[in-house]
Amino acid sequence: MLKRALVCLPLLTYSISADAQVQITDSIGSTEFKSILSDVHIAVADMQSAADDLKTFTTVEAADFLQRQNKHNANKPPPCPPENPGPCDRYNDEAARLRTEQARLMARERALHEKFEYAKSHYMIIMGRLRIAGFVGCLRAFRDDIVSCSNIADPRAAESCLKDVWAQHC
Repeated sequence: MLKRALVCLPLLTYSISADAQVQITDSIGSTEFKSILSDVHIAVADMQSAADDLKTFTTVEAADFLQRQNKHNANKPPPCPPENPGPCDRYNDEAARLRTEQARLMARERALHEKFEYAKSHYMIIMGRLRIAGFVGCLRAFRDDIVSCSNIADPRAAESCLKDVWAQHC
């Protein structure tokens, strides 16, 4: 039986503060930053397209099939006598066609889900690139402080120093 698929597109808004933009562009350059933002827009469009395809499939194709299947099941003939199998043969032939169509629709549904999940994964990878670039840019801003903390011989004092540096900058 086909399941009615519910597609929930996560809120795909993103805002990048001016400080984060500076850190990112310092880290990867403004051309790469603009390229990543362009990739984000494309990935969001791909996700929306995949979600729309899945929604259309669910509300049109799968719903039509379920309606026809329910109508078929509601019209099941009484047990047929061996001397007159005609009504049962037609019912059984239609049942076989419906099972074949159900298998085809389930394969299509799986393919549409995979397309959506691929688009969502691609989006998450691109957003990860932005987060990592911002983090690297933040670390570069206080690289000298980190190096000086790492040169402290006492591990507890070095840890305390790094915590203080982190608290000041991030």
